[in-house]
Amino acid sequence: MLVAMLSPSTLAAVAAGVAALLVYERVDGDQGLLASRLLGGLAILLLIVAIAGARTRCPGCGVRFRRKLTRTETLGERDITKREKVSQSVYDSSGKLSGSTSHWESVSYTRTESRYHYQCKTCSHVWSVTGVSDRRA
Repeated sequence: MLVAMLSPSTLAAVAAGVAALLVYERVDGDQGLLASRLLGGLAILLLIVAIAGARTRCPGCGVRFRRKLTRTETLGERDITKREKVSQSVYDSSGKLSGSTSHWESVSYTRTESRYHYQCKTCSHVWSVTGVSDRRA
């Protein structure tokens, strides 16, 4: 049941990882270690591509990496405050580092809510995504 919910690229990454373990078990010495590292690296790369592709997938046709940003609109901005931990170095009388101290302080940010409009280069499907970004004021 779980296999049916996974995308083909995720299944390929899992299969490459399993293959790396099998190769390592069957080949002795440095060749087995090298082969398992290569296949393990390939599995990690495929997993990264699968995750990145899921974020860029067209909801119409399902094709990955074919979206084009057509326009961005700002929905609103507002000031917010976040608490952040600030560390400071402490020096002794001779100028040598003797330790550090930290405290929490309020920092002002501007939160911007935007809507991003995309169009698929394959099927011309149009959709939008709303996002939030914070920048220090």
